[in-house]
Amino acid sequence: MGVNLPVRLRVARGVKRLRRLRGWSQEKLAERVGNTEKHISQVERGKVNVDIDVLASIASELEVDVAELFRNGSNPAGTSVCLITRQDLERIDEALRIVTRAKTGRAKPAR
Repeated sequence: MGVNLPVRLRVARGVKRLRRLRGWSQEKLAERVGNTEKHISQVERGKVNVDIDVLASIASELEVDVAELFRNGSNPAGTSVCLITRQDLERIDEALRIVTRAKTGRAKPAR
């Protein structure tokens, strides 16, 4: 039924799901977004229409694309969702570069 939910309720579920995946309280998300815990609670219950700038801020803090807030969390393809920070992604990229250099015989970069 998720796709047929009103948009406000899909966003509500998406924000709550992603916040919980991060292990954050409503208070922590509100603080990071520059909003109140009460407003985040209303968003997660689908009680308010959310300004697009607030949605963009929520998505940015949760490090997801805004479109992810509209997904219902069900995954018909059977794939899993894993949130990763930009910092972790950069560390992984650097590790892959080092491994690739080692395999090709090129020296490590000087630091």
